[in-house]
Amino acid sequence: MKKTTKNYRPIIQQIIKLIRQHKKFLITAHTGADGDAVGSQLALKMMLAKMGKTGHIVNVGGISKELTFLPGFAEINNGIKHLQSSYDAIIVVDSGSFERLEEMRTALPPKRPMINIDHHASNDNFGTLNWVAPEMSSVGEMVYRLLKTARIPIDKDMATNLYVSLATDTGHFSFASTTPASHLMASDLLNHGVNLGEAIKNLYSNKTPGDIKLQYDCLKRIKFAHGNRIVWTVLTRSMYKKHRALPGDPQEYLQILKSIKNVSVAILFRETLTNPLKIKISIRSEPPVDANKLARHFGGGGHYRAAGCRMTGSLKKAQRLLISKAKQYLK
Repeated sequence: MKKTTKNYRPIIQQIIKLIRQHKKFLITAHTGADGDAVGSQLALKMMLAKMGKTGHIVNVGGISKELTFLPGFAEINNGIKHLQSSYDAIIVVDSGSFERLEEMRTALPPKRPMINIDHHASNDNFGTLNWVAPEMSSVGEMVYRLLKTARIPIDKDMATNLYVSLATDTGHFSFASTTPASHLMASDLLNHGVNLGEAIKNLYSNKTPGDIKLQYDCLKRIKFAHGNRIVWTVLTRSMYKKHRALPGDPQEYLQILKSIKNVSVAILFRETLTNPLKIKISIRSEPPVDANKLARHFGGGGHYRAAGCRMTGSLKKAQRLLISKAKQYLK
């Protein structure tokens, strides 16, 4: 199991210094923020409050309903209409590139210092200060280290948000990104009062009949290629409408695809609700396939084993292009 050996203390201290120099911060993340992004944002907002600062969270693209139980969730704003002109600085978390902010990019207030905190190998260092740590399990782990270095006390609410960041981005400690440090962090957070049973129930045992029917419909559409080493399926707008449900964390679907014996590449194609239609693509892989490199062919990126991208146009075209490129990696 890999260990984190890099010394991040200098960049962490620079981030703390910048925070102390300013008063009001915008905290944002990639479009369609997931558990790692949201948990990290909420923990940062609470950290800023303890430092006498103000944090204002604004995201775009919606957030899975499974995360609504997180402490402070009601304070998250969705949509660029909530942006203000009074920010002194910007903190971006869990965004593998500036492009992942999508419509937020052109709406951000100009000439503000930007702190970029991320663990994607594809990150292009778009901030004024860039703390990019691909070997870390999650941005939640990075925020945890930030809190420890700044000597900010962690309370139960902060611990809950950070635990969800860590747990969701490590697949509950089953992904290759999990390290001994991940388990030590989880142990510390549990000692700070995280209600593990409540967190698990809200994340995984709070589904509607429509949610289950949507997942069933999705799994019925599984297809295979290259001797069953590539597997994929789709979620369409018509399926959302039929079952009156929207997909939650795509990881849940991908875990099922990846559980199939000898699968090297698992892919989920999701139609968005936007016009013009866009296709969200989530990729999980096993050696010799590098999911990050595969996604980067189409303008995306991420990690070695987990990455994603977006395409415009038809679902059929997206499937044809992605599957064709995945086959090349296996030849």
